[in-house]
Amino acid sequence: MIQGIELTKLQNPEFLQFNRNVLKLIYDNGKDALKVVVQYDKLEAIINAIANMFKEDTGSDITNEIAALDIRRDEAITGITLFADALTRHHIVATRNNATLILNEINLYGPGIARQTMQNETATIDSIVTKLTTDTKLMAAVAALPLVGAWITELKTANDLFNDKYLARTVEMGAANPDTIRAKRLEAYQAYYKLRDMLVSYYNITDGDALYTTTINSINALIDQYNLVITQREADALRARTNDTPTPPIN
Repeated sequence: MIQGIELTKLQNPEFLQFNRNVLKLIYDNGKDALKVVVQYDKLEAIINAIANMFKEDTGSDITNEIAALDIRRDEAITGITLFADALTRHHIVATRNNATLILNEINLYGPGIARQTMQNETATIDSIVTKLTTDTKLMAAVAALPLVGAWITELKTANDLFNDKYLARTVEMGAANPDTIRAKRLEAYQAYYKLRDMLVSYYNITDGDALYTTTINSINALIDQYNLVITQREADALRARTNDTPTPPIN
């Protein structure tokens, strides 16, 4: 079975990318072999129409800035993690202990932070930085390792700039006719569900043929990623309303 996802909770750029990824997974496995050509082509046409409404320009300055800032923060979180890991083997016990504290905190958020979806990575880094700069023990550990402290400042700067640019692009894309986009999204919902249901039907008819199993497992893995984005955003919204301390995202 293909897992559920509340498509209405995806922001416009996320909604576009999710459907493009679904289509890519199906294309890679063979839409003809999967017998979903009609459903695939219908969803693809709608998604392309929505993309045109958003006036997407992957060569625009703001898109290039987002890509550069994403790499910048990826390098920062990766650098901090690798450096802290190296220091856990330091010959000075105090240095080793401080590095272990920092590394353990980062590891709470799971492996491959730099490979998370853009919005989930933003929330993850925000939580990490907040914890490292507000928790008494962690603050002391960071203060004892000046290079780590400088790196954390760079990580926060890059992440904040990334989020500002990402939101600016979202506003820019959403400036297209809202009513037309909303109507097109409704069409996309129905097209996605028909495509999904067709895949599930053939999976059942073929008693879980390997081709359908592989395709459905890939789509479910994708859905897991976007459900995490939704969950994290809702948790962030709740925290903003209640002024709670940030909590690590679900991994």
